[in-house]
Amino acid sequence: MLRILCLDIEGGFGGSSRSLYESIRHFPKGTVSVSVICYKAGPIVSKYQEIGVDVSVAEMMPKVSALPKISRNLIAQSLALVGWFRSSRFREKIVTQSQEFDLIHLNHESLWWLARWLHPRIKIPIVMHIRTNPWPSMFGTIQAKSIVRSTDGIVFITEMEKKTLEGLAGTPVDGTVIHNIVSTLSPDDAPPQESERPYTVCCLSTFTYHRGIDRIVDIAVALKEMGKADSVRFVHCGNMAMTRHEAQILKLPYRTGITLADYAKARDVQSLIDFRGHVSHTNSILLSSDALIKPTREANPWGRDILEGLGAGLPVISFGTYNKFVENGKTGILNPEFDAVQVAKQILTLANNREKSKALGAAGRHRIQELCNGPERAADLLRYWHSVRTPKNDQ
Repeated sequence: MLRILCLDIEGGFGGSSRSLYESIRHFPKGTVSVSVICYKAGPIVSKYQEIGVDVSVAEMMPKVSALPKISRNLIAQSLALVGWFRSSRFREKIVTQSQEFDLIHLNHESLWWLARWLHPRIKIPIVMHIRTNPWPSMFGTIQAKSIVRSTDGIVFITEMEKKTLEGLAGTPVDGTVIHNIVSTLSPDDAPPQESERPYTVCCLSTFTYHRGIDRIVDIAVALKEMGKADSVRFVHCGNMAMTRHEAQILKLPYRTGITLADYAKARDVQSLIDFRGHVSHTNSILLSSDALIKPTREANPWGRDILEGLGAGLPVISFGTYNKFVENGKTGILNPEFDAVQVAKQILTLANNREKSKALGAAGRHRIQELCNGPERAADLLRYWHSVRTPKNDQ
């Protein structure tokens, strides 16, 4: 039986954590023994316990990723360096534990410092799961090159992460693309809806400026200016906190505790957006919505929020050119660029033709059933682990 140690940086508060859980949950019984160490004591811990997976929490897990600006990178790397020295006991424990396993799976690219340190100290392979696109900068290049040198296998969630890593590292990268697992939801499970209710568009993403969640406010303003404020309702689930820099970009006076809801209030559209904050279980939100939007500034229309929206049978509205999941006119609306007025009109078109909206959603659910099938994608990961499990000193 293959023995795997997985390190999870989130603990159930984000998509990478839930994606790892879904893979482990779908492994055939008796084929693999998995232990998981989470950075945070989040909701995923009890889920692992329910399926009999050994799970623990280690808040000293060292992690850092490249950021867009030099100043932010310098701050992040400095803070990570302080955390690195504090993590010495944790790191030594991983070296000792590695003797009990056949492979270590690092579930996020932010664990690259740890991979670099572990690689010469342990005898088992290291596999890293690339969940996001590192930023194209000097720091991103350093991170990418280190990942290539310090791992024995790399898993990408789409072809785009592989392309980005290869570009930053300046070399072709061996690895495999395995799409995230997403369970589909049945429309029969949706709660009864009022016949005259507004068309409901949900967004399942913690606020950051680069994720573009503030664009929901811009769309709401456009709808209000069109005289359609009663036609569409937005529901946002996720942390709304803003940094000082984000508040400055959005021309808000910074104060402690300022959130995206304050931005909506400043633009007088707070009545169009229902801010729910962090929601552990989003199925009820999805089943009560008519569409999902991911207004990203990163041109990455393929995150877990999008896959879950498609899996719930919702047409998805997003931005970019990669159309394997959100395909314009087939599973949703994919815009190459953001224009608030244009998007407002697109949403109104769906609101005025709910049968068309449902047809797009049904096609999206079918696509998720094909590309994100639980048993098949879990089997892909298990096969890949087997392919890189040979101890390094035997290669």
